[in-house]
Amino acid sequence: MKATLWLNKSYSNTFNVVESLKQTQPHESLRVICTHTQKGFIAGAVADHAELEPSILRSADYLPFALDFCLKNQVELFLPGKHTNGMARHRARFEQQGTHLMVAASSATLDLMESKEKQYQACPPDFPLPKWRCCRTLEEFDLAHAELAATGATVCIKPTVSVYGLGFKILVGAGGRQHRLFSGDSTHIGLDDCRRALGEKPTFRGLMVMELLPGPERSVDCLGHEGRLVCGVVRRKSNSGEPGQWIEDHPAVLEWCARLTEHFKLTGLYNIQFKEDSLGNPLLLEINPRMSGGLAMACTAGVNFPLWAARLAMGSATPKDVPQPRTGFRVCMANRAVML
Repeated sequence: MKATLWLNKSYSNTFNVVESLKQTQPHESLRVICTHTQKGFIAGAVADHAELEPSILRSADYLPFALDFCLKNQVELFLPGKHTNGMARHRARFEQQGTHLMVAASSATLDLMESKEKQYQACPPDFPLPKWRCCRTLEEFDLAHAELAATGATVCIKPTVSVYGLGFKILVGAGGRQHRLFSGDSTHIGLDDCRRALGEKPTFRGLMVMELLPGPERSVDCLGHEGRLVCGVVRRKSNSGEPGQWIEDHPAVLEWCARLTEHFKLTGLYNIQFKEDSLGNPLLLEINPRMSGGLAMACTAGVNFPLWAARLAMGSATPKDVPQPRTGFRVCMANRAVML
């Protein structure tokens, strides 16, 4: 009898995750269920079973649906993309009815990970971080900007809580709003415009003020097991505009990932991002306690991340069984048509 894995409404990579799992069929005994709030969602085209789920915004209201769905469908593995933190708070209730919750950390750690400020504060004392400050008033912003600008760094900002880089802006002193409007520039903002916006209210939600790191960015797709890094694939993004990403061997970055995995007791699938400073040192950008949008590219290195995460969670494999990735090649995503 096949074990049932449920993926609820999640990010855009659900289709790729399900496709990766199905590549091993019929050898792997996994039945994959996907749910979404939108009829005709693309992951349903490759899942064994697809259903609509209710559009519930609060995790407390979603919990009864999730528990009932797992019980009704005999779900052994639940990989939540929606309401992950809320589901993790009730891990014991899922376990009591035979469902293993596939989340990257404890509920307390997931709550911490939502804030980039708290992530940085919780890192080991000697961990390589960019220069940063957090502000919630215009006065604090002015002080943070002055301190970082005095070091010669280009300054950037982003909300402490965001996804997909939403809210990221590079502060500039030259160039007008009209130029940025007509050029389609969405990443820069004038210092005066930024100050004017922040000064509209006495306080605002947390804003990270950071040095802009000029070097290449690396996204590391990780598979952990109970606080130990089992496998990591380093994807280096191009600074020169060349297509695709390089799957590279970078022991130093993987060692940093192993330290973070142990420090935060991470498990399952998660992603850690680094960027180099002007001296070529990789510094931590952020830890994402979820699958990355580029996970399918990491799988081309010969490691089926979703499958191995499921097998480790079910106990049908050990960390020693997981293969080591290939490195030294370029990879990119390709769009293709799918019949819904």
